[in-house]
Order: sequence, then C-alpha cells, then structure tokens
Amino acid sequence: MESKKMPTGSLMRSFDLYSQKLRNERPRFIRFKDGKLIKHALTYLTEFQIEMLFVWFLQSKKNMRPTIGAALCKEVIADFIRESSREYGFYARLEKTIFTFRGASPTPQIRSADFKNAFEKLARSFDADRRSLL
Repeated sequence: MESKKMPTGSLMRSFDLYSQKLRNERPRFIRFKDGKLIKHALTYLTEFQIEMLFVWFLQSKKNMRPTIGAALCKEVIADFIRESSREYGFYARLEKTIFTFRGASPTPQIRSADFKNAFEKLARSFDADRRSLL
C-alpha cells in the first residue's frame, strides 16, 4: 500500500512565489515549524484553500512579516473569515489571483460556506492543539 506524500514542499514553494510577486521580498522559512503548521492546516483545509489564505495574507497583512507561521496564526485566520463574510466575490478574487500567478485557467464554482466552515474549524483547532504545535 502506497502512502500519499504531504504537499508541504509545494505549499512552501507557492508561499515563496506569492511573496515575491505580491511583496517583492523573499519569505523567511523556519525549519520543521512551518512544515508542522502546514500539516496541521491540511487536516482541515485543502491545498487550494491554504494557498488562498497565503495570497490574502500577503495582500492584506503587509505590516506582518511574510512567514508561514504568521499566515497560519489563529488571529490571521479569524481576520480572513471576517473579511470573507464582508466582501462579495472574496473567494473568486483570490482564486483569480492564484491562477494568474500559476499561469493556468481557473476552475470556478467555489462554495464560500464550505470554505468558511473549514477555516473556522482550523481556527478552533489551534486552541485545542496549541501545545503540540510548539
């Protein structure tokens, strides 16, 4: 039986790409910590949802350093959820940005309710799993 490889490396490369394109700076990666955070987030979100969070973080939170730890912190996820509730076409805008950088055509029809529920579960999980992630 073959085990599925975790996409932590590809998500780190995506974060690096988005950081360079959106902020013109290279992110700082923290060995092991960033991988653990991404693996934890993958239990609640898809790869694409994490990429959406990364793009939103890099566009909206310019006062924070471009790190995966900052992008996946509980407060940033809460801001992401709040912002997604306020803005019409929020997920479609992020999806368009991602596919612009990837150079691929988008696959529309995002269900925002599913996304919001997934991000809320991730935010709650940080309260329960805080000690194991540190």
